[in-house]
Amino acid sequence: MRAFSILWFGQLVSGLGSAMTRFAFIIWVWQATGEATPLALIALFSVVPNVVVSLFAGAVVDRYSRRWIMILGDLGLTLPTVIRLLLLLSGDLQLWHLYLAAAVSGLFTPFQSLAFQASVSALVPKDQLTRANGMLSINEYVALVGAPVLGGLLLTAASLEAVLVFDILTFFVAVGGVLLVRFPGASTTEAQPRASILSDAVFGFRYIFAR
Repeated sequence: MRAFSILWFGQLVSGLGSAMTRFAFIIWVWQATGEATPLALIALFSVVPNVVVSLFAGAVVDRYSRRWIMILGDLGLTLPTVIRLLLLLSGDLQLWHLYLAAAVSGLFTPFQSLAFQASVSALVPKDQLTRANGMLSINEYVALVGAPVLGGLLLTAASLEAVLVFDILTFFVAVGGVLLVRFPGASTTEAQPRASILSDAVFGFRYIFAR
């Protein structure tokens, strides 16, 4: 469980930072506009790419190194935060920047999340899978419950910029955890001929629909 625990902790901290940023921008948008429509649009721009990419993200995760997919996924989630921080500091941050950032995050989230979840069976002994799944649930609820509490406290005590800086710092914790862990069997056998990613995705849907 040591390797999984290292990986899990990095993702826990990173997920908390991302959730705090989302919460902080909800407050920022509401204070700036007083309208619910921009908040709904941010959610829309995040969900649509997420759904589209999820159709074939599993096939990509099965085909390539999960270590690097997680690193690239974390990087893709952090770069929009860095750009928003720079725009905020310069006074140029606008609503459309948040829509674009939400879309980019929606593109990278499925890859990062699936690579992490798929690594569990490779890292955790079978007799510890129940414990590992419980730890994964902690990630979800820490982000759900902890982000509004900690994000609100940091917004009150400091500023939105402080929340974004904290989120960026969590990226290094997450990537550090990924680099410290060895991923046995992180990808399928490359020596065997593989079907296209689209074919793998179609096979997955047929498997699900048949059952």
